[in-house]
Amino acid sequence: MHCKPCFKILLLSMIYMNVLQQANAQTCVDDYFQINYTTSTVQYFTTATATPQNEILFASTVRNYRSNTRSGWVTKLSPQGTILFSKYYGSGDFNYIQFTKAIPADKDNYFVAGNIGNVDTTTFPEPTPLTQYGFLMKIDKYGNIIWQKMFGKIFISNLSSGIDDIIPLTDGDYALSLSYSATENSANIVVRIDVEGNLKWTTTFTSDKYSAYFGPARIKQLRNGNLIVAQQANLIDLDHPYTAPPKPGYYTVCMDSKFGTRIWDKNYTYTSALSGAEKAFGEIANITELPGGDISILTSYADTAYIYFRKTTKVINILTDNLGKLKKITAYQNAKPPVYTPSATEVGANGDQVVLMDNSDAPYLMRINAAGEVQWQNAYAGTGRSQETKSVLSTPFGFYFFSFTHNGGSTDLRLVKTDINGNADCVQTPLTIITNDVTPAFQVLDSAVKTDATPGNWYTIAAIGVADYKMHGDIVCRKTCCTDVTDTAAKVDLCNAVSYTLPNNDIIKNTGTYNIVYKTSKGCDSIVYYNVTFSTNPVVGLGPDNCLDGKDSVLLKTAAGYNAYNWAGTVTSNPSYTIKKQGTYIVSVTNACGTTKDTIQVFQQCEFAIFMPNAFTPNSDGLNDVFRIPKTVTNRLISFTIFNRWGQVVFATRNISEGWNGNFKEFPAPMGTYVYNIVMETVDQKKKLSQKGLVTLIR
Repeated sequence: MHCKPCFKILLLSMIYMNVLQQANAQTCVDDYFQINYTTSTVQYFTTATATPQNEILFASTVRNYRSNTRSGWVTKLSPQGTILFSKYYGSGDFNYIQFTKAIPADKDNYFVAGNIGNVDTTTFPEPTPLTQYGFLMKIDKYGNIIWQKMFGKIFISNLSSGIDDIIPLTDGDYALSLSYSATENSANIVVRIDVEGNLKWTTTFTSDKYSAYFGPARIKQLRNGNLIVAQQANLIDLDHPYTAPPKPGYYTVCMDSKFGTRIWDKNYTYTSALSGAEKAFGEIANITELPGGDISILTSYADTAYIYFRKTTKVINILTDNLGKLKKITAYQNAKPPVYTPSATEVGANGDQVVLMDNSDAPYLMRINAAGEVQWQNAYAGTGRSQETKSVLSTPFGFYFFSFTHNGGSTDLRLVKTDINGNADCVQTPLTIITNDVTPAFQVLDSAVKTDATPGNWYTIAAIGVADYKMHGDIVCRKTCCTDVTDTAAKVDLCNAVSYTLPNNDIIKNTGTYNIVYKTSKGCDSIVYYNVTFSTNPVVGLGPDNCLDGKDSVLLKTAAGYNAYNWAGTVTSNPSYTIKKQGTYIVSVTNACGTTKDTIQVFQQCEFAIFMPNAFTPNSDGLNDVFRIPKTVTNRLISFTIFNRWGQVVFATRNISEGWNGNFKEFPAPMGTYVYNIVMETVDQKKKLSQKGLVTLIR
């Protein structure tokens, strides 16, 4: 046990227990703040979720360094925006990993969903997908992997799939939606799993009449237990693909959550598709069941697409009854286009929603009631220019939303927290939202979508590993009532240990950064970080000797996976080291288990002439007692064999440091002439060398 960090924990606990006993203590989180997070590589933020502890959990994607391949990224923040952990999930088997959503699972664990596969990295500007599969991972509260699964469906070939959404169900199970695309079509799969990822049912939505192109699907469980799945859809008539216009709009299906059967489905199709102007249809931002049983679906569209990044010009609220019958569609526009919504969140139990929007430059928030009427609205131009918004969360302390510069990926992620009325004075600006009825622009059509209950499978894999991902937060502005307190305990280095017990009695088994969080009386956090390293006896190996032979340099390599390598006095985190001249080079690795070294000789030339003595005197006088290959001959030895006059082998070795001591079968061999045969190869193993000769044994 390490006394210093334990003493810190005990001291902090005593202080905060005392504070908690104050009679007039009140809970609060800052009224508003903006924090800018910088990351070590370009990242693509997706969605955030609030945990039961009101922490902020998000799963996203990062671009690998100097590559257009991608890996997963999961981060957890305190309610004050303090980084609790930031983890990178990479793979040697798959070069393209994308995470779309993380949600709480059982206990303090989380589900992380997305897709995993490989891409052709030679295509530009974006790599071409080769294989993509739905991916689900369960992690603990520190980001360590518990298990990983990949989704497959036996009748689908040449598919590219990924998980769009995952939600908890009221009975403890979970529902997921996967979109997949094949050669000429795309469709949607909805599955139900238990908390360990075991499949309960699989339902696939396809169409024989239409070539269907579905956008990402959102899922919502209704109060009666049924599921609503909604997504943007573009249907092309397979019987008249060149004469019948496409049918763009939104597809919604109601499903029985127990068996996965379809109850009803509707396609809300844009009626003016024949006009020549380019249309634009956004993803589903939110599905809400209103108090009377009606259903609200929030999304975006444009009857004439905008010319810049955000193509949509209206945020729309599609209102239906509980059987999908269209009642009204309300549009929300700002003074100038564009406007787009990626996310919305329910507020309270009366059907209110807070909608996150942007105009490709500034973030917006507006609150609407169950009737779709705007309650308040704010813009946040102070966050910076060219902001793309992504996710909004509702908590008892106010609203959180994320944005970043839309330049095809960013290293600058921004988090804004407002009060419960959407106010954040340091970044807030006026906003005017205009509403109008656009119900006539859409009609309800038969989608001709069919369902298939062919089972799918989760394949358990061990494809990815986890490491810390560098991320730093800078406070831009804050109206504060309290602030988080952070501390770092003494580093814990373990040798050949299988587990370690943190001061909160959590048992950990993986190297990483762990945090223990204590709540202050006002709701802020006291966070202690533990850096724990599990080590085994270090293993290093530089391999056989090497040579320059006219090259400018030689790259030396040893085993990867250690924090520091000492290359002849130069300490680096790189397991490779470039040398430019001949000599003897040593690498050493030190961890909690000790130090291991290895040595390599690098020669100027790769081939050495084989010069051998013609006689030796094994008389134990210490002079010329052994017949061996001289140390100046540093080729690689394959075999060294000596024969007597009758062809018997009197000595043989593959070790260049061994020689013949003049004995044969443990008895002195007679004086005379013997034949030797040496087979070698050059230091770089590119050329074989051989030499035969005679040696005289003199006694």
